[in-house]
Order: sequence, then structure tokens, then C-alpha cells
Amino acid sequence: MRIRKILAWGAGGTLAAVAVVFGGLQTTTGQRWLAETVSSLASTPDSKIEVSDLGGFFPTDLTVGHVALSDRSGAWLRVEDAHVRWSFASLFSGTLRIDTVSAREIDVLRAPEPAKTTTPAPAEKSSSFELPIGIDLRALSVDRLHLAAPLGGVDSVWHIDGEGLVARDGRASKLRLASTRTDGPDGKLTVDINFDPTQRTVASDIAFDERRGGLAAALLGRPDLDPVSMHLSANGNATDGALKLTVTAGDALTSNGTANWHGNAGATEVSVNLTAAAPGLPDSPLARAGPAERHRPVRFRRRKTLGHGHPGVGRFRHLVGFAGRRDLARAAP
Repeated sequence: MRIRKILAWGAGGTLAAVAVVFGGLQTTTGQRWLAETVSSLASTPDSKIEVSDLGGFFPTDLTVGHVALSDRSGAWLRVEDAHVRWSFASLFSGTLRIDTVSAREIDVLRAPEPAKTTTPAPAEKSSSFELPIGIDLRALSVDRLHLAAPLGGVDSVWHIDGEGLVARDGRASKLRLASTRTDGPDGKLTVDINFDPTQRTVASDIAFDERRGGLAAALLGRPDLDPVSMHLSANGNATDGALKLTVTAGDALTSNGTANWHGNAGATEVSVNLTAAAPGLPDSPLARAGPAERHRPVRFRRRKTLGHGHPGVGRFRHLVGFAGRRDLARAAP
């Protein structure tokens, strides 16, 4: 009887302490303490994280007024007015539902410097990785993503919207992203990826388009290029499908490629065709490669054998080849 009372008092005391902490984190003082604690614990001599102006309901509907990431030379990334809302109950369903992740502004000033201090590499483990829980992001929004000139060669500002589902246990996953440039030359990036490991199917489309003075043209060293575009699509299943690639950069670069795979009599036949011309890229790796022509069939065969005495273990033999052409009008000598 006495033991029951002690256990009851202990459980009650623990619940009371949790309630006090939970209630305290809903106050301005508690959230200021939380921000300072996170900033302190997450910072190192080479990297500093500053979190401030927490608000909202902890932990499922939080707002963060300011986040800054710094290295030894100062701040390299800032986030203003971020908001995260998620469902605690979804944790018990096997998929974490995140209703929204948003920010008014993300300012990327430059790439971070490498750390000067090194930490011992962890012991090598199995290379396989599996999420402990699925993630269902219902809405991603960034009103203003600023990429500074030291990062992309030219200042640019983008608006981003998106959503994504990363399922576990081999179920279908998806990613959708739309980014539009808002400060100058027209620019747009769209990503639509659908993948089902169980059915072994893929249906994906990635497209990028920019006008003169865009980010991609600056990275290529030709800010006068107009337009710069890229389109990549992949559709099919484990036995039949196609991948298509088209790249255009004004008068500097054109490329077209296809890859098709088809199951035939226990084998998968793959044909790859690629043409590329880069007459106007300054110091282009394609131009330095020199003219070349190649043509060779591609074929993948699967042969079932026994591995290390264990029945049912499959081994694969791959016969790989390439068919294509490079036409470089201004190849470097």
C-alpha cells in the first residue's frame, strides 16, 4: 500500500513538473530561454547559430522571428519570420504531417567556410538508410529567397512554393517545387517528381527557364545568353521507360539526349543517344574535351546465380555501352 502511494506521488510529481515546463514554454520568458538554449547548444567554435524572437504555441505551431548562421568570418545565412506548424497526433500514424513550413525571407550571402576544427569520423556502419517515420509536408513557402552575388555570380530574388511526401516502407513518394524569380529577368524552376518503390515506377519532370541576365548565364560566364533552358523528364517502370534531356543556352550551348530501356527475353536493353555542341562557352569543359564520335550498343543482362552457398541470392552482370556524338565548333586546341 505504501509503495503504491510512493509511486502515485512520484507519477503525480512528474506530471506536475512536465505541466509547469510545458506551460512555461508558452510564455515570452520561457520561449526566450528556449531560443538562447538552442543557440548555445547548436553553436561550435567554427559555426554559430543564433535563434531569437520565438512565438506561437510550443511545440506544434511555432514562429521564429530571426535565425542566423555564421562562421568565423560572420553571417552567411539569415532567415526572417519563419513559421512551422505540424500535427503531434500524426506521430502515431507512422507519417509526420507538417502542415506548413514558411519564411518571409531567406538571405544566402555566400557559401559557408569549411570548419578549421575536425572531429573524428564515426565508425563505419551499414550504408543502408531508412527513415524511422514518413514525412508529409503539405506546404512549403518562401516569400523572398535572396541569393547574393558571391554565391551565384549575380544577385537574384526568388519566390518558392512546394510540397512533398517521403514515405517509408517502400510506399509512393513525391516532390513538387515551383520557384519564380521576382527581381529582374524572368526565371522559373519547376520540379515534379513521383516515385513508387513498390510498383517500381517513376514519373518525373524538371524544367528551368531564364532570360538574359539570369543566374545560370552568370554561372556559365555569359550573362548575355538568352534564353537559358533545361528540361529533364523520366517516365517508366522497371522494364520499360524513357529519359529525355534538352538543354539550350543561347548561341553557347545546345544538348539533346534520350535514354530508353525495354525488357526483352529476360534482359533489359538500354539505348542512350546524346548530342552536344558548346561553341560559345568560355573555357568550357565541353570545348576542352575535343570532337569525338562514339557508337556502341548498350545491353544489361540479369543472370540468376547462387551467392556464397545461400539459395535465392541474385547476382547481376552488366554489359554497358554508349551511343552518342559531340559536335564542338570551337574546341580548344
